[in-house]
Amino acid sequence: RQASFATWPANSPCPSIDAFAHAGFFYTNQTTMVTCFYCDGCLQNWSRTDHPLIEHVRWFPHCAYAKHVCDRNLFRRIQYIKRTQQGSFM
Repeated sequence: RQASFATWPANSPCPSIDAFAHAGFFYTNQTTMVTCFYCDGCLQNWSRTDHPLIEHVRWFPHCAYAKHVCDRNLFRRIQYIKRTQQGSFM
């Protein structure tokens, strides 16, 4: 997964390549889009302050790989915050 980031856009801010790889992502060679090797979930438009594992769990909570590498308490907290934020927009 790390080797796929060799062509990541040099001018694009992003979290560390190690963080992307740990979260299960590989680079798709399309702008700033990354894809999970396990669930095939895609995310893009990263900033330096984003955390790939947190974003992975937030947007793809059913990914078994993300659940496996994420601390159980952190996983629950991310899902709680997501539900709370969604409720405030309805």
